[in-house]
Amino acid sequence: MSTANMHVSHTNTTYGSTATISCQAGYILNGSNTSSCDSSGRWNSTGQTCVVIGEFCSKLFQYPLLSQVTIQVPGRMYPV
Repeated sequence: MSTANMHVSHTNTTYGSTATISCQAGYILNGSNTSSCDSSGRWNSTGQTCVVIGEFCSKLFQYPLLSQVTIQVPGRMYPV
């Protein structure tokens, strides 16, 4: 998982452990905000990225079916 502008928090890296993923201020997480260590010893959710909020919003308008989307940033919600 790319960690540019990202914070990954976990207390352990063994089977069943969960990591919480968040982005720095001004960025929005693209992908799951959690990942768990599975029985093969791998994180089950990878590929998350942090995207500059302005870039993310401009991409939403390229897809008209996303008109009912709400962007949620910790402590704030932005209807689109």
